[in-house]
Amino acid sequence: MNINLKNFYSCFAEISKVVKYDDLNFISSDLEINNSSNDAVKKMDMLAHTIIIKALEEYQNIVGFISEESSNVIFTKEFNENNNYIMAFDPIDGSKNILSNITVGTIYCLYKYDKEKNRIDKIIEAGYCLYGPRVTLVKTNRDIVEQFYLSKTDKFIKENNLSFKENNEKIYSINESNRFSSEVRDLLTFYKSNNYNQRWVGSMVSDCHQILCKGGIFMYPASEKYPHGKLRLLYEVMPFSYIFKIAGGVGVDTNYNFILDKYSIYDLNRQDLHKPIGVTLCSDKEYRNLLNYIDMRENIFC
Repeated sequence: MNINLKNFYSCFAEISKVVKYDDLNFISSDLEINNSSNDAVKKMDMLAHTIIIKALEEYQNIVGFISEESSNVIFTKEFNENNNYIMAFDPIDGSKNILSNITVGTIYCLYKYDKEKNRIDKIIEAGYCLYGPRVTLVKTNRDIVEQFYLSKTDKFIKENNLSFKENNEKIYSINESNRFSSEVRDLLTFYKSNNYNQRWVGSMVSDCHQILCKGGIFMYPASEKYPHGKLRLLYEVMPFSYIFKIAGGVGVDTNYNFILDKYSIYDLNRQDLHKPIGVTLCSDKEYRNLLNYIDMRENIFC
């Protein structure tokens, strides 16, 4: 049994109005607390967090949520005999960019929840909403990735489907200010020598959306500053890995393992709710290019 999240999407329209019309200095100011990522929580983070929770109230089968702004799983409903779900979300991805009027967004992922084993073991739907010049909702629907725009009447109107079959630009998206391993540095040199253009906004939703629309590769690998990676598995990496897979791509970790295979079952009793990992997201074609380069590099240095 799947849940129709049509009414849930209305929360994105509400958040978009706060981002667009509220005082930027106010909503981008700190609350003097840090979240699970050790980032300073902005007022906008908590405003969006509250709006999303309110939107989830009408869904009896969504029994709890995981948010970047909450340290634990929060259960809000009694459990049903069957079909219990948990919503994981990053209320505002890229909130540091708000004061600069740079596009930010919300990432969400609806998981099937196993009450007896206290684990999540299946993704039902994943998506994100971009709050930019145009408010854009991207979500999975079975075996397709759909794109919608927010109309003047606050309704999301279907625009098209996103697929890597439709695009083939040579883009790499990575924060080059970080200190990476020699393998990653050599890979970036390889992309530059093959006329790839770098594009980096600094909010995952914006950078990954550009790759989905145009092609290329998004990377946030382990680094000297973030030895385990920075992006959070359950509400950033998993939803985008799922979206990319359906669009004809992959999400892999630092060791190039498929993320959806490695973390298909996530035990909430024993595993970190806010686990960070290194991630690469790209089309199947770019993934093959990546593996070919890694093999070539190993042959040279072995």
